[in-house]
Amino acid sequence: MKIRYLAILLALSFYWVSPAHADPQGAAAPTKVDGQNSSGVPQRSDEFWSADDANQPPTAIPPAASDESGSDRGLPSTKMTYPKWHQLKNPQPLSPLDQNPAFHYRFKAGNGSIVDLVVTELNSPTWQLKPSLVDSVAVPAAKGEQDGATVTVNGGYFNMKDRESISYVIVDGKMVLDPGSSGAILKVVRPGEFPETILNRSEMRVLVGNDGKNVFDVAQHNVDVPKGLKLQHSLQAGPNLLTPDGKFDEAALTKEGFIKEVGGKKVDSINAFGPDARTAVGVTDDGFVLIACVADRKHDPQSIGLSLKELAEMMHDLGCVKSVNLDGGGSTSMFVRHRSLKADPERLEPGETACANHPERPVKSFLELKHSLLNAKPDTSEKRDIPAS
Repeated sequence: MKIRYLAILLALSFYWVSPAHADPQGAAAPTKVDGQNSSGVPQRSDEFWSADDANQPPTAIPPAASDESGSDRGLPSTKMTYPKWHQLKNPQPLSPLDQNPAFHYRFKAGNGSIVDLVVTELNSPTWQLKPSLVDSVAVPAAKGEQDGATVTVNGGYFNMKDRESISYVIVDGKMVLDPGSSGAILKVVRPGEFPETILNRSEMRVLVGNDGKNVFDVAQHNVDVPKGLKLQHSLQAGPNLLTPDGKFDEAALTKEGFIKEVGGKKVDSINAFGPDARTAVGVTDDGFVLIACVADRKHDPQSIGLSLKELAEMMHDLGCVKSVNLDGGGSTSMFVRHRSLKADPERLEPGETACANHPERPVKSFLELKHSLLNAKPDTSEKRDIPAS
């Protein structure tokens, strides 16, 4: 596990100690090289990894008519090939001097859609991965700025009319959103749907063992926690993306109530087989957590998004053995904060929205990555308020 970190850090060491990135005092103005601006803040590079790098030509997908929601539907799912996450180009460390860094990558999917990917080690001593929520709703950028998070993405499903969650959320062992007890689920049930099916959708879980080590899991809500482990955090959404043998779990679409039969016709509630903006989280067999955000045309004119099958295949190719889909489409959003080499340890620099529809959709729950050892406070001079309603 550490070998991968060392290889990446070795490559980055040449980048950070090169003359262009040395102390600029008394020197010529530094040149913007490989994704860094003149202030020394790591920036996303425009040199995307593309399918061409793997001798896999980008797949041409023809345009299709849009439905009333604006999503393209009915396009065939195509096989795209990706390298493992640590083979992607231009890793941007989210905290450059950290011995256990997290990385931000930006690359293009095989169909040209932009993908933002954040990778961290689940058992890193400096990074904490956990869900969060707000009383009403908020855009992930505002939530991330307020919480001082390094990364914030949208989380579970919710009713946009009354802003109640229809996904379970557990934080620090405590149930903080319970759609079963609140009755929220009964307000969104449609013909052909059953509340117990929706309430038993898949969730990402962070479990802790007797040895204090964290374990990442994906399971349906009613599945018991394995013996010897304690449930620390969970964020429900779904569907599950991968079978144990690394294939797309198409059966989960029906089992978790995303595709159902109404009046003799199949109804797809999340455009599962068409391209759309997506958010997903998964884990590799050696304990790295991957958080992915896939753009569509509402964020980037050249992006159409991915089908769930394409999303599952991408997460598997990147190295995931388990993965779950989070709320997507108009809710898809990723906030990222890059920390510069000379950052004030008592102050956090503002972050940016790396991937989102415009305008961003306020959501109910989130998945956040925080640096646990930095004694930093958000820069209130540029604070974005979370809307109260």
